[in-house]
Amino acid sequence: MNPLHKPFKYTFFNATLILVLINIGVYILTMSMLSLQKYLGMSVVGCIYYHYWWQIVTYMFVHGNLSHIICNMIGLLCFGIMVEKAVGSKEFLLMYFFCGIFDGLISLLIYWLTEQGYVLLIGASGAIYSILLVYAVLFPRSIISIQCRLRYLLSFTLL
Repeated sequence: MNPLHKPFKYTFFNATLILVLINIGVYILTMSMLSLQKYLGMSVVGCIYYHYWWQIVTYMFVHGNLSHIICNMIGLLCFGIMVEKAVGSKEFLLMYFFCGIFDGLISLLIYWLTEQGYVLLIGASGAIYSILLVYAVLFPRSIISIQCRLRYLLSFTLL
């Protein structure tokens, strides 16, 4: 059997919650030291010219403000746990990081070609959208109900 076609042994260790906690920790760290965002967030200048290659991975853990991290982590928790339970934690993490890194590289190429070298890419949106796609493939008949009251929605947007 080809080793590339061999699936991982199914394990579940709640990697989704670990990713959420890491994101929250990095958010607290970057909000306490704002200059850290330019070293952890990804830009053409950082990756290509200064050789900050770690930015290809670390940009997924940096978020700009509270609403940014809340929306990303709600999406990760709501859909990531179900996908992780379906495919296993190891394959979930492999998919999460592969799609996040691939999204970062495509964005980096687009920013480089359009000469937007100082644009700072932050957030886990690329990896989370891949989780949403896998969720839709695995659970095509799933009904997602979003209920909110207008009063709470208005108070959230005014924060």
